[in-house]
Amino acid sequence: MLNSWGLNRSLGGAISTILLVSVLSSGAVLATLDQLQDATDARARSSQTIRALGDFRAAMLNQETGLRGYLLTGHPSSLEPYRAGRPALDDAIGRLQSLISNDTETSRLLSDAIAAARAWQTKIGETAVSSASDPTTKPEAIRIEADGTGKQFFDTLRQKLATIEGVEEQNRLKQNELLRQAQR
Repeated sequence: MLNSWGLNRSLGGAISTILLVSVLSSGAVLATLDQLQDATDARARSSQTIRALGDFRAAMLNQETGLRGYLLTGHPSSLEPYRAGRPALDDAIGRLQSLISNDTETSRLLSDAIAAARAWQTKIGETAVSSASDPTTKPEAIRIEADGTGKQFFDTLRQKLATIEGVEEQNRLKQNELLRQAQR
């Protein structure tokens, strides 16, 4: 009886040790899986932000191209990229605002870029399009585009978007490193 009691204690102790190691290992695996998921989500958010920044740029370039085409040709069909760029910009802005809403510095940069884009739309785009439609005011429309103010707005938004993109690229690289560490 004494031997079976010692054997039972030994087996019970071994099973308890195995169970403890299993529970601790499972906890470590779950924590690592959470880290992997968090890093994957953050990396995906950075990638989506970078794509939306590209969409922002493309929408503004389409508007600029459409305006310049219209000023050169006078054909209303030249305004198609301009008109398509406006809702595309609104969509890109909405996506960006939802993606970076929790980072105050990046939000400020985005607000500055949006302000520059909206200023270009109202002070350059809309003014030049309405002026160019009348032959007597077309030279004024060309002057509006040629005086360099539109370029200043574009320079501002390009600089702000490039800064945001740099931050997001750094975030993406940091998340890649966290993923590598968690996978190890």
